[in-house]
Amino acid sequence: MRILFTTAWYPNRKDAGDGVFVQKHARAVARLNDVAVLMVQTDVAVHGLKVEVCPVESEQTSLHEVLVYVPKTLFELPVITGLVRLFWLMAGYIKGYRYIKRNYWQGKRPEACHVNVLTRAAGLPWLLLKLHQIPYIITEHWSRYAREGAYPDSGMQLRLGRLFVKDAAYVCPVSLNLEQSMKKWGLENRHYTRISNVVDTDTFVLPPMVVKSDKVTFIHVSWMRDDSKNISGILRAVAKLKAQRQDFHVDFIGEGNDKERLIDYSMGLGVEEYVSFLPARTGKDLAEALQQHDAFLMFSHFENQPVSVLEALACGLPVIATTVGSIPAMLAQNRGITVPPGDEAQLQQVMTTFIEQRSRMSDVQLSDQTLPRLRHQYVAEHHSPDVISQQFDVLYHAAVQNMTKR
Repeated sequence: MRILFTTAWYPNRKDAGDGVFVQKHARAVARLNDVAVLMVQTDVAVHGLKVEVCPVESEQTSLHEVLVYVPKTLFELPVITGLVRLFWLMAGYIKGYRYIKRNYWQGKRPEACHVNVLTRAAGLPWLLLKLHQIPYIITEHWSRYAREGAYPDSGMQLRLGRLFVKDAAYVCPVSLNLEQSMKKWGLENRHYTRISNVVDTDTFVLPPMVVKSDKVTFIHVSWMRDDSKNISGILRAVAKLKAQRQDFHVDFIGEGNDKERLIDYSMGLGVEEYVSFLPARTGKDLAEALQQHDAFLMFSHFENQPVSVLEALACGLPVIATTVGSIPAMLAQNRGITVPPGDEAQLQQVMTTFIEQRSRMSDVQLSDQTLPRLRHQYVAEHHSPDVISQQFDVLYHAAVQNMTKR
């Protein structure tokens, strides 16, 4: 089937880590379908009355990625600024859509649309539904719904969100708590269907061998957004831990706006010898980095279903993370340990216990792959590309069939 992915987040020239989980979904769906991704991004580098269309080459012949850049509105005037932004975004989506039809689909329309992240990405699919009876489904990842002030109580964005969700054939949050949070905002649909994030379980695999090192090593992977990931909290726990022992190290992998500030903060705490801030990695390079560590560390204030945790589990790592979003379910059955969000003392204690247990393990105990194998198996059974692509494919066909019956 021809599937049009519209998204508000996607890796782009401004932020290579933006919406990587959307890209993973697109790649999975493209195993069974002809997928075209359309993302529109404002950019101060685009001047005047211009819409810049940038197709991206993909290794998958059935996946086409089109990134559109439009001028960024730099002035703030009530109502007017919002209308100007809306104009440019819709102009970008329409131009990108025409490009996709002309260059990839011989002028044909999509058979179904797949919206990723409300709200603006749903505008074009909603129009295609009303004009040409092309159904759309929605995948939502955003943790904002669980926070106060996610929407203005009576704002246009909330009204549009409710409209787009109501008219969708299916709504697919990646976790149960996200579904519940969306419904609290009145985003109602009869066909909520949870479909998880995806992990390349052919790349994220168990390490070929486990080597015991002098220090216990932790790894954290994110885009260094401290307001959500609470990396500063990890650093404070490290500062307290280093007063007790020196047989550990924490690697932070990723980029982001807060990275330089966090590096400076770690130096202010005096923990620069116990932590490293490393460049972002993806794919095989990230898998190899995970395989070289003893445990994965995440101390977020809020989450839905973090892909980085799933990738760590697929590499067999135990995970230490907070009791937010779907993390408790992900770490059940000895897959990891949870701590309350913001509880730095508890985080320090869990890290201490893990270090002591790891240090006491013999080479024979370390070579036991039973738990790591079960962690990888869990991810493979619930989050592999084949599993996720099949789940979405069922919904696409059902949406089209239901539309033809109307």
